[in-house]
Amino acid sequence: MKFNKIFSTQLISSIILKNLFCFTAVLSFFFSVNFAANANNIQINTVYLSDKNTTLDTQTVNFNLSWENSWRTTTGPSNWDAAWIFVKYRKNGGVWEHAKLKTGLNQTAPSGATIDIPSDAMGAFIYRSVPGSGNFSLNNVKLIWNYGLNSIADADVVEIKVFAVEMVYVPQGSFSLGNLINEANSFRDGSWVSGSTTPFQILSEAALTIGKQAGNLSWGDETVSSSLSASYPKGYSAFYCMKYEITQGQYRDFLNLLTRQQQVSRINTSITVSATSVTNRYVLCNSTAPRSNDRNGIKSPANFEANNPITFYCDLDVDDIPNESVDGEWIACNYLNWLDGLAYLDWSGLRPMTEMEFEKACRGNQNPVIGEYAWGSIVLTDGSSNIINPGANNETTSITGANAVYWDTTLSGPIRVGAFARGATTRQEAGATYYGIMEMSGNLVEQVVTVGNTMGQSYSSINGDGVLSATGSSNQTSWPTNTIGGGSRGGSSFSRNSHLRVSDRNSATTVYSPRYSSYGFRGVRKL
Repeated sequence: MKFNKIFSTQLISSIILKNLFCFTAVLSFFFSVNFAANANNIQINTVYLSDKNTTLDTQTVNFNLSWENSWRTTTGPSNWDAAWIFVKYRKNGGVWEHAKLKTGLNQTAPSGATIDIPSDAMGAFIYRSVPGSGNFSLNNVKLIWNYGLNSIADADVVEIKVFAVEMVYVPQGSFSLGNLINEANSFRDGSWVSGSTTPFQILSEAALTIGKQAGNLSWGDETVSSSLSASYPKGYSAFYCMKYEITQGQYRDFLNLLTRQQQVSRINTSITVSATSVTNRYVLCNSTAPRSNDRNGIKSPANFEANNPITFYCDLDVDDIPNESVDGEWIACNYLNWLDGLAYLDWSGLRPMTEMEFEKACRGNQNPVIGEYAWGSIVLTDGSSNIINPGANNETTSITGANAVYWDTTLSGPIRVGAFARGATTRQEAGATYYGIMEMSGNLVEQVVTVGNTMGQSYSSINGDGVLSATGSSNQTSWPTNTIGGGSRGGSSFSRNSHLRVSDRNSATTVYSPRYSSYGFRGVRKL
């Protein structure tokens, strides 16, 4: 598979509909406003509602969708990329909620596309129906909104926003955990004592035993035997993984749909619900300006109304003009702690990734390579200097062969997602995993559910339901809401090269409650 320049992850469009459920067929009665937050290459536009059915309580959400460098292949990884589409709505000026789509064989896909609606109706996967690659454009996509499930009355005034996140399909299949050498507590078969290790084979999602006996999963320093239930996601079953780490533009859009009380919990700067001004306006790095070593440009206005939600924006160049083309919304979003990441994934209908799924998403069904990074080789070239177009949607480096950002002393922070997939690049040159997922080695730490303790081991693959608590936290009780259940894989722009290796578990049981400039997040979704 060739990886042309692959860019960012999300764009939103909104439409305000007056008397939506009073005037079903006569669209001229609707007052609508469309806007698009800037994104690299995935676009949603021309959003409108039609075909209201008051008997079935359904309404069709119409839009155009396109993104660059899409693919579907029947060779090699035999997979595809997709857009995860979900809809948020609010009625009568209230809080934003998650729209439920119509399940079953009710969606009609445009020619050349497939639409999959999961059984929980949280959104839709849209992807190529036949093999191909390059730009992918779909006109007049139609998703049926089951508004009756959202308890909306016919007379309610409703505003909707349509979101798109680029995902990559990871097929079902067996794979290897660990490597042929002992890499910082890497996974191995429990028979290992010393010398070369034996990778552990994942052959199903069946329950398995952890311990120092042959045929058990081990990592060398576990003190007691334990087990993983059949519900713990081991990576064998198919799943979708976010193509990129959450970007600053994505996190900004997330913040802007929360209540004020929820926003207070999901930023680093201390802003009370009753406050009307703030000094440290860069709210994730908690500073008056982007810190030189973090490149985070998410910003608050200096003044705002008490109690009401704050409208955040990106301003990496510090000119106080919101969301310009060089304001960094395509840069991976750092300063996300464990609870921030869980909240974003729950709100999006996704879920956190396990460290076993991390290795599957990197290596696929290929044999381990000693010392390998996410792109399957030991070739590692730092791209933290000679940055071109800083903060823009085509930010990259002029360093030939650069495929990661790690232990940098020049850039001192994360780079734009997909920055190393330039032109017609190979997997190694793009820094892509076997399945085409970007920046799994370096840039920002991948926060994952650990296998290394009982808190992490109790996790099950429940997807988010789009609902957060009043204080902006995930409501998924089967997820490890305590940082003890989390771990770190893949390294960051502040990591030494050994920590970028696929099998390295140096920090597999470590995540932090404070927000650090090296920590990001990405999610997955079971089918």
